[in-house]
Amino acid sequence: MNITSQGNGEPIIFLHGLVGNQHVFKNEAKKLSADYQTVTYNYLGHGSDLGTAIDFTIENLVNQLLTVFKKAKITKAHFCALSFGCYIAHAFEAQYPDKVLSICNIGGHYNNSSFLFDQFQHSLNEPIDDYFIWLEHYAEKVKPNTKQMPNPYNLKSKEIFLQYGLLLHPSIIKQSLHIRLQYDLKSVLKKYQKPLLWVSGEYDSLYRSCTYDLADVIPHVQYVEIPDAGHLVHLNQSALFLQQYKQFLVSLKTTNKKRL
Repeated sequence: MNITSQGNGEPIIFLHGLVGNQHVFKNEAKKLSADYQTVTYNYLGHGSDLGTAIDFTIENLVNQLLTVFKKAKITKAHFCALSFGCYIAHAFEAQYPDKVLSICNIGGHYNNSSFLFDQFQHSLNEPIDDYFIWLEHYAEKVKPNTKQMPNPYNLKSKEIFLQYGLLLHPSIIKQSLHIRLQYDLKSVLKKYQKPLLWVSGEYDSLYRSCTYDLADVIPHVQYVEIPDAGHLVHLNQSALFLQQYKQFLVSLKTTNKKRL
């Protein structure tokens, strides 16, 4: 397993999105390492085992994250999770609450009836006769740029998704869809008591289509919508994202000092 650790201080573990890898957060990890220990790693089937068939379940992904804690000698950490990574972050926190200080979800989503989850279901039902064709269809569903859902960032995002998605074993994305559709993340979020920063891009209306009751699900959430950004907010507007995330982390330190 590829694990990279930089800096000292309170640990931040970055969880990348589906088909991505630890390098997605290389700029954020480097800049934040001046004040924190920043840790990145690759999911099962995404790193040294890229292209191999993996039992890609939420249980195995949580266990892998626990291994990261052990190998990096971390007892507690902040999580910064991108898209699919929010499932791993919250599933881990539900099982090991004492190990999590806070969570930041970028492009987060959860199991609500929505246009997004309709697309997930359609892709799950579609057989993989030709992986390239299936992956193209999936990318078109989850990265639209239409009059109804304009997103000027999705053309480049789709190209990157296809490039790296083709490197995965064909079963990985299908298994990720099972997780999204079957794991009851909404119920987990309702029980979550730690600080939570939820970051969305202005143009990420597809993924926001399922978060219409976010404030009711988790009333203490700090929601931020970054202008002129798509699903990959931290890449589209890196400076604005870092500004918001740093403010969130500093506010936690201030709150903890007041409690002391």
